[in-house]
Amino acid sequence: MLDFISANMEQFSYAGIFGLLFFSSVGLPAPEEVILIIAGYLVSAGLVNIWGAMIAAFFGVFLGDNLAYHIGFKKGEGFLRGLVGRFKISSRQFSRAKSFLDCHCTKAIFLSRFLLGVRFLMPYMAGAFKLPRAKFTTGAGLAALIWVPGVIVLSFYFSQALDLVVIFKNIKHWIFIGLIFVIGFIAGVKEFKNGVKTKSRLTTNNQQQNYPELS
Repeated sequence: MLDFISANMEQFSYAGIFGLLFFSSVGLPAPEEVILIIAGYLVSAGLVNIWGAMIAAFFGVFLGDNLAYHIGFKKGEGFLRGLVGRFKISSRQFSRAKSFLDCHCTKAIFLSRFLLGVRFLMPYMAGAFKLPRAKFTTGAGLAALIWVPGVIVLSFYFSQALDLVVIFKNIKHWIFIGLIFVIGFIAGVKEFKNGVKTKSRLTTNNQQQNYPELS
């Protein structure tokens, strides 16, 4: 069993990324940012391919949002208000989100992906208030196309930077010694050149002083 898991670790990782983001979009108390950052780290560690991670994460987010929209559409406003009470969202926040959705529609769906407090609720609201599915799908899809690769790539490069810090920490003493050697060598060369110039000037002055006596 362990051999099977080890041999298929990459596939399990893709399934885990997809599943966690899918259920996070529906209501699992796991922030998307954390899951996407972990995905970026797995890419940096060489455990998964970056394109595979992005595809798994995108479809996890996108399909999870569409399931939340479908649930909201079928259950209606009564279910939505119960959801609001369950997650302790204030009536003021709910009213503002509804007004924003009514006024901006697709734009509201798009922007909600980048807002932590609104992201989870907006697909349910869009479904409950019967926002056309095409508009919801467009806004949610475009947002996921930007959000998912953006966070994974940032996490990947941040992980790479941390690796460089660790490497630097291990060799910093040798780097410091090398810098001292280079600086000392440069200073020594300059001192030598200055000494040669000074000696040359003294020789010239002595020759000029001795010249009248010889004449």
